[in-house]
Amino acid sequence: MKRRRTDTRTGTTRRRPGGPLRRAAPPDGPERETQVMAENADTGLFDEAFVYVEAAVVVLDCAEPEPVAEFYAKLMGAELPSEMGVELIEITGRHGTRIAFRRDHGAAPPSWPRPDDSQQAHLHLLVPRDRMDDVERQVIDYGGRPMETPRKEGMEELRFFSDPAGHPFVLRSM
Repeated sequence: MKRRRTDTRTGTTRRRPGGPLRRAAPPDGPERETQVMAENADTGLFDEAFVYVEAAVVVLDCAEPEPVAEFYAKLMGAELPSEMGVELIEITGRHGTRIAFRRDHGAAPPSWPRPDDSQQAHLHLLVPRDRMDDVERQVIDYGGRPMETPRKEGMEELRFFSDPAGHPFVLRSM
């Protein structure tokens, strides 16, 4: 008789040595993760534990990242790094939002709105509803430029701007 090993966390069994997990019903959620790991056990993809992405950083390309990083650092209450990289500057706002600015000598500001009405990436910066006017003044004081007439979508107010390098962004009330 072949020996089986039971994982006490998931209740799954596996034949020794190696072999796929055996289940009566298709799993979902954490059980699905265990099944994916088991199915890929022989490939070496999941030797230890299921891996999750823990954070993401939005990276904006710009010809001169320093002034753009300064603009967003002021707006987000972030500190600029003491040693700024030559090619990439990354900041983290007070509430954990991370954004980076990559030097691209050929960068050109995106157009907004696009004539063919196609979608392009842009930021939505969330602002308390009662602070929208204050934050709008800060945006302009720091070098941002209004792009469109503000509008409402449901309960949210949207105000459109571009940063000093021309990247579009929206102040969105919350």
